[in-house]
Amino acid sequence: MQTEKGGVQVGDLALDGLSAADAAVYWVEGRRDGDVLVRWSDGCRGDVLPPEVHVGSAVHEYGGGAYLVHGGEVWFVRAEDQRIWRTTGGALVPVTPQPRHGQDRHADIQIGPDGLLVCVRERHRAHQVTNELVSAPADGSADPRVIAQGWDFYTSPRMKPDGSQLAWIIWNRPLMPWDGS
Repeated sequence: MQTEKGGVQVGDLALDGLSAADAAVYWVEGRRDGDVLVRWSDGCRGDVLPPEVHVGSAVHEYGGGAYLVHGGEVWFVRAEDQRIWRTTGGALVPVTPQPRHGQDRHADIQIGPDGLLVCVRERHRAHQVTNELVSAPADGSADPRVIAQGWDFYTSPRMKPDGSQLAWIIWNRPLMPWDGS
């Protein structure tokens, strides 16, 4: 996300808070050493995570949806290991487990009223890639469980505000989502 002259590029804007009085603005800044999550509130701007922690998803090779803010809490995909982490009061807590036989990548994190996260998970095992939608407790107290699988690509899970319905976009090779999803 660097500009040609070494400046910082900003992307993935998000808002958290119920009113203008308590609102916080979040974004990802592309810096020389990696993508950093930044927060602005009450006229103060600062990095959300320690300097050695970078944000970034590699799902479908190009990523996207690498963090979620909700009620003052932040869940993010750590670029270094592709796991979902949560930060509360400066502590970093893993939400998804360390994969045992390959790599898991995550993207498009959402949270429901029941406290479950829903996201895209891409599993790399023995030269095979599997994409799926999974859900997991937002506190990391249990392993993710599969909601949907069987398509080549998943993206953009969105919940109805009461949590009663979930929608997402799927498609198969060789199509792109605008050709057939």
